[in-house]
Amino acid sequence: MARWRRPPGAVRIPLVPVKLGSHRAAAESGPLALLRGCHARIRSFASLSVRLFAEEAAPLERAEAGRAVHRYFTVALPLHSDDEERSLAPLLQARIAATLERMTREHRELEALVATLSPAWLAAGGGGEGDRLRPLRDAERFAAAFEGHLGLEEAELFPAVEALGREPLDRVWLEMQLRRRPAEEAHIPVPPGPWQR
Repeated sequence: MARWRRPPGAVRIPLVPVKLGSHRAAAESGPLALLRGCHARIRSFASLSVRLFAEEAAPLERAEAGRAVHRYFTVALPLHSDDEERSLAPLLQARIAATLERMTREHRELEALVATLSPAWLAAGGGGEGDRLRPLRDAERFAAAFEGHLGLEEAELFPAVEALGREPLDRVWLEMQLRRRPAEEAHIPVPPGPWQR
């Protein structure tokens, strides 16, 4: 098997995404900070998805980046969508119903793009130059769709979230935290009382 070599004059741009923090880093700031952090990670991984098919990289590096992109968009993104649709939308329905309807519709469209791109992300690193043209177009469409979607949420959803009172935000925050715990760790804190020893 021939070893991959960078073409003469090609610049090496690592495909590994920049670490942007995690939901734990946002834990001290609350739900809006977590949403903003998610948006930063979505942008980072959408960009990486495009770069995965547009730039030269060693097959192993491309495969690793493909798995990272796949994992983010199939594991973390659904949590973010649930935060917005299950925790925030019911609280904001009366204020921004049209925005929530559009947001939910766009979530389904983005999920379809994730399903389209998933096989290419997982196969990255195993194909030749010709194998990257279609996934590149899909990834570019995906990144552009996400940029528009995130812009809508940041312009209309985030201000509505900021206007929620402390009690609803605390409830949303608890839901978001529980959603991110592995099932075996998820539990609802028991309030103090005679049942505790």
